[in-house]
Amino acid sequence: MAFTPNTKPSTTSNSQYDIIKARTIVSGLDSMKPDVKAELVRVYGLDSALGGWMRKKNAMSGIKNMQTYHVEKQAIRSTLSVSAATPGAATATLTVTNTTAVSETQAPFIATGSRTTIPVRQQDVVEFDNGVQALVTAVSGATFTVHSVDGSNIPDVTASSVIRVLTNAVKESSDSVESRFTQTQGYTSLLQRIRNTETISGDSLALVDWNTNLGKGGNSDQYFSEQLLDYYVNHENDVDLALLTGKTITNTTLANVTGQETVQTTTGYIPWVESNGNVETYTDGAFSLDEIDAMITKVTKYRGSKEYELWTDLSLSRQIDDFMRAETGLVAGGVVYSTASKDRYVDYGFKSFTRSGVTIHNNVLPVFNMDEYLGGSTRYTGMGLFMPMGGKFIEADGNKIRAYSCEIIFQDAMGYQQGTREWIHGGRSAGETNGVDNIVYDIQSVVGFRGVAGNTHGLFKVA
Repeated sequence: MAFTPNTKPSTTSNSQYDIIKARTIVSGLDSMKPDVKAELVRVYGLDSALGGWMRKKNAMSGIKNMQTYHVEKQAIRSTLSVSAATPGAATATLTVTNTTAVSETQAPFIATGSRTTIPVRQQDVVEFDNGVQALVTAVSGATFTVHSVDGSNIPDVTASSVIRVLTNAVKESSDSVESRFTQTQGYTSLLQRIRNTETISGDSLALVDWNTNLGKGGNSDQYFSEQLLDYYVNHENDVDLALLTGKTITNTTLANVTGQETVQTTTGYIPWVESNGNVETYTDGAFSLDEIDAMITKVTKYRGSKEYELWTDLSLSRQIDDFMRAETGLVAGGVVYSTASKDRYVDYGFKSFTRSGVTIHNNVLPVFNMDEYLGGSTRYTGMGLFMPMGGKFIEADGNKIRAYSCEIIFQDAMGYQQGTREWIHGGRSAGETNGVDNIVYDIQSVVGFRGVAGNTHGLFKVA
């Protein structure tokens, strides 16, 4: 039963306190709001780096293993890229360069090798960049022969030319045509074990803080250890930084170091987007609407979202505000006068804006600005995460299941709450495990990052 004093001090040395597990009370506090009291001043708030940026989306899935695998279905058709050629006639034989190697090593079969497919079939009607349409009359390996439908010359093509498949046309009493199949791409996401152990001496347990409305029903008063809270928040920062910046271990020398054989790390959001998403570089100090347009063009090609969150550091956030205010017709939009009172204020910022039908919400990600985390790093200065809101839907047994654009995956194991488990031992714990005058606090999270449809995500960074 909690000891209830006559007053509510910020700290106390009374031995009759209740120590609540840290995660019980962290979720109810404003992670970045300084808590100033008579005796205890948290000058950095709770010193949280990210504040659970992904948890706030409630995008979390439990799995039973240390890795998960998902398959993404690609577009039904694709454009053609070809080797440079100068036909100069109404017919031409061209060589496809964007062929696809399909593996033939599929369990339970043990055959090795692959076969090559090309994204065009005999009888397809294709169109060149200048509008000339042609019928594919033959396909052999990676080459195909075309004849223009109206006798026009087949235009010159380069490695950057794009040829599109429009439709197909067959003769009377035609035989079956080649099938057109959809490519699938598999992705593996790994979990990472993150653990912290902290020892709180008996005397240090005198430092506790007072919180109200933490008990069952939301109307109880409880104590908790300030030191314990610090350890918990620091652990959560470790988790969030792994989900944001982590890189998967691929170094076999490291993997074979004695004692490190079963250590694995997750791939965080930033490296994942760099490998699977759209990266737009810019000159520092010169970010403009051109970069926004280029990114929208890229994600729209892959059926991206109509609404995005843009998480930036202060540098990029200011550049966005500056170029918005400089745009014709928006100069006045950068000045807002309060109508609620005689006092006036100037608003130099733009929280959200819409461009080409895509709404973008601009946010500053605190971790990019804190020197003890990622602030000041050449790698992260000027970085912006272009993250789609909402997600995709998976059809399963006639039901639609939402697949978030990115989510936390965690080990769904006994004794764990959303991938995290805490336990206390030592002579000062509720069930004493030894005679030492301390509490040993252990916390472990088994979590990882999983992204979906990487080509709908984007990353801005300084060139």
